[in-house]
Amino acid sequence: MVRGGSGSVVGELYLVGAETLSALDRLEEHPDFFVRTSVVLASGETVEAYLLPPERAAGKSTIVGGDWRGQNA
Repeated sequence: MVRGGSGSVVGELYLVGAETLSALDRLEEHPDFFVRTSVVLASGETVEAYLLPPERAAGKSTIVGGDWRGQNA
């Protein structure tokens, strides 16, 4: 995902504690590769998500239908 996109994505939400969030930040290489930031869902709820900075997304293809699992189907 990139900020300012015009489509929607398929995803899952998890409630995690501080220790798990810290481990996820390391896994996602926040803030050097992905950036964890607040996003607003279609429901209006605000949650945290890992976004790819625009410069890293440049030239990459869009995931059709917003579901990466369907890309290799």
